[in-house]
Amino acid sequence: MFDFEIGGSEARPRALEEISNIPSNRTLLVLKLTQKNPVRPETLYGLNTVDAVFNNFRPEVEVEMESPEGMPIKEIIRFRRIADFRVKELVAQSPLLQALDTQYQEYTQIGRRLKGHALLRTMLSNAETKAILLKTLQAAADELTKTGKAGQ
Repeated sequence: MFDFEIGGSEARPRALEEISNIPSNRTLLVLKLTQKNPVRPETLYGLNTVDAVFNNFRPEVEVEMESPEGMPIKEIIRFRRIADFRVKELVAQSPLLQALDTQYQEYTQIGRRLKGHALLRTMLSNAETKAILLKTLQAAADELTKTGKAGQ
């Protein structure tokens, strides 16, 4: 394997191409950034930052989501920086996700208020008072519906 001579030194064989390890403070990113298949693979040089990669490829994905009514909705989500992969940034790009997030926040707030309301908890624990409360709320909802239709 190695060529040694008496009194000589080690002569290591040299490869035609040398491959060096990536330094530990660097990351090699290899992935498909768009839904489009490339015509032919290409090697790009000079993309030294993550921002440069995002600016060059402008990755985006078309997603199909289902509305609360069950209808399919297609939206395009674009990624221009690493932060765009966060939930908050994804929600900001989608009108459907914004509406669902707002609804979730409202329901969460109502739930917190109900948990902290001792009188309401007591009423809901009794089946008779719960039925009366539901009947009253339904009557109020019906009145609001009538008022809303009459005002139009």
